[in-house]
Amino acid sequence: MPMQRTIRALIAGAALSALAHSAQAATITQILDFSASGFGAGAPVDPVTGSFTVTYDPTLTYSNDTADITLSSLNITLDPTFGFSYSSSLNQMFVGSTLNDVAGVVGGTNDFSLTISTASTTPTFGFLQYAQGTDSVFQTTTGTVTPSVSVPEPASMAVLGAGLVGLGVARRRRRG
Repeated sequence: MPMQRTIRALIAGAALSALAHSAQAATITQILDFSASGFGAGAPVDPVTGSFTVTYDPTLTYSNDTADITLSSLNITLDPTFGFSYSSSLNQMFVGSTLNDVAGVVGGTNDFSLTISTASTTPTFGFLQYAQGTDSVFQTTTGTVTPSVSVPEPASMAVLGAGLVGLGVARRRRRG
């Protein structure tokens, strides 16, 4: 009888963990480094480099989201707020200043916009444009986007923790 209770408890725990995990399964966190070069004569900075962390659900669409992205480094000046937009139908992300929308750059500002293709699967460099207080906008299609590390999601850690607790309880009951 105690063994049946243990098995039922393990099954119930696994079911609850699976439900919690499926609710968060689509959310991903990426740490991405990028470098863009080949802006041509007169570009104030070449290459433009940076790094950021972004968390999003690739089944949803985002527009100028500033809450789910953190800029770690950038070697050009950026006016006001860093953000991203994401198109789930295109699997494409735009990262940059929200001053002129993250997908656009206007001369005379300190602004940039990075386009990332196949963002949720294998992020690749698409296009970068920037302005650094000049009337010119500098752009290139030469660059890289590199995932630096993958970050485990809290739901995945909860599933692992629940499984380990369940195994510990089952083992303890067998001994007792």
